[in-house]
Amino acid sequence: MNAKAYVHEMVRALLIYEPDTVERLIRRYRPRWRLFSGRRLVAVRPEVGLSRFADAVWVYVARNRVGHPIGYAVFFEVKTGVFTQAWVVQLRGFVEELPRVRRAFATVFGRERVDAMHSYYVYICREDQIGALLREARRVYGHVTAFPIELLLPVAVSRFEKAIEVARGMVRRRGKQGF
Repeated sequence: MNAKAYVHEMVRALLIYEPDTVERLIRRYRPRWRLFSGRRLVAVRPEVGLSRFADAVWVYVARNRVGHPIGYAVFFEVKTGVFTQAWVVQLRGFVEELPRVRRAFATVFGRERVDAMHSYYVYICREDQIGALLREARRVYGHVTAFPIELLLPVAVSRFEKAIEVARGMVRRRGKQGF
């Protein structure tokens, strides 16, 4: 059993199903990060496109001074292991596909047409890996940041425990039905 794969999926589920909770934790951890300020979350999607760029994508929309909508795509990638160059290679693949991804998002996403699209790549990884990761990743793409996975794990574990209780109840009911 690969326990890290389960940790990865727990955090990924939190990014997809509870973006408000994750946003609140990120704001508390890094209050000066202005990405969320004045923007409205219009969509959350698991994985993007055929290529595997990210585990989740959040799309925000804001209005410029003239009133035209501007889109902000935040690509989240969850990493549970030790930093390797493979992480940077994956980011390079993302950067190469970015013009196509931007066109796809800028046409129609979340039922709102946007005039421009800004992209951010966010790693959720172990706190002791952030320094090495950002040194390498920012050479590839400037809009990269990272947050410690330890920030999200208490909430993810809590949600997972609740899910286990629901699953146990389902199993008990199945047993009573004689399947």
